[in-house]
Amino acid sequence: MRPDERIIRNKKNTPDDTLNTVHPQEAALLFKKGCDMMDKSMYAEAARFYRKALGINPGSASLWYHLGLAMERMMRLSDAVACYDMALGIKPGNESIIHNKALALVYLGDTSGAVRCYDILIGLNPRDIDAWRGKGDVMLGRGDPEGAISLYDRLLGIDPDDAAAWNNRGIALEKTGCFSEAVDSYDRALGIDPKIEKIWRNKGLAVSKKREKEKNAVFTKNTPSIHDNKKALPFINKPHHVPGLNPAAGQSGTDAGKSQPHGDDEESKEYLVMGNTMYSEGRYGQAIENYDKSLLLNPGNNTAWNNKGLALAKSGKIDEAIDCYDKALEINPVDYVVYNNKGNALYRKGNIDEAFKCFQSASGLNKDSKTAKNGMALCMDTLENTRHQDGNYKKRP
Repeated sequence: MRPDERIIRNKKNTPDDTLNTVHPQEAALLFKKGCDMMDKSMYAEAARFYRKALGINPGSASLWYHLGLAMERMMRLSDAVACYDMALGIKPGNESIIHNKALALVYLGDTSGAVRCYDILIGLNPRDIDAWRGKGDVMLGRGDPEGAISLYDRLLGIDPDDAAAWNNRGIALEKTGCFSEAVDSYDRALGIDPKIEKIWRNKGLAVSKKREKEKNAVFTKNTPSIHDNKKALPFINKPHHVPGLNPAAGQSGTDAGKSQPHGDDEESKEYLVMGNTMYSEGRYGQAIENYDKSLLLNPGNNTAWNNKGLALAKSGKIDEAIDCYDKALEINPVDYVVYNNKGNALYRKGNIDEAFKCFQSASGLNKDSKTAKNGMALCMDTLENTRHQDGNYKKRP
């Protein structure tokens, strides 16, 4: 599977109301401090507060659940599962706890355990689209695209406006060689949410595969005596990220990527899609050429400016990449994705303060952006390390 091609719409880890109350008051105060630390991405500190609260009230499902969330953020996944099991022992059948246990099991590689969790959730609520999607993603990751398609179809029967499901269904269809159907599935996803970069990239790759398949079919028909054993080259899609940042596995992945297109010029869009394909194959020079052609036809296309910036950054041309991001932001100054990409480039240049400001702007536009949060944390760590090395360096308030 191409890295980061799926869109994973994880059920939010925000606890439900029944998991947001802790007694007695002393434990509740510690619980609130732990939640404050979680909001600041200080997960180890949060875990300490939750443990102290559990020393007062070990029978609190909420405390065990939140401790599990902190463990999961620190990638202590086995500990997270153990915490979720403790919470389920107190509140069996709680959907929020089961969902998060399933996610932790997926990250641990225990797909059988994750499927059992999703089956429990579907049994509790047959219209739980997060459970149908989660199980479909697991089946796709297991190498069972037909099973995944069936599950995505069940989900789409409940919610036909789920862009992630249409995208992941397209990936599964590609695995079965149904490229035309895959393109249709990507088109349905883009009709719902045209801002998700992965869908544009996946569509571009599917279109290329479809054309290659059609050409091979014609070639085989006209030259039946020749047996073509040529294999398709693997596509490598590693999205650009700041060194030290770890894009969440399967998260809607990393949200540092390509942004929403503006403008209706079809030829410009064709060059944009071809540029995305070249980018995904690691052919950055050719990607830049296609982005330039797209911009020649539609200089107001902020996506082409952003994507050209990504390709330039991959080519080591960081200053030129930043110029492209600035042009994209002139066109669409509220695109948090571009701010994240600019922050990444500035970090690579060593301009940590300006990088922090970009990630901060991205977070202000989208408080759920994990790339922005991770970027700010990385900048803070870098500034703190610099402060320790230089006693005169002033810590950011």
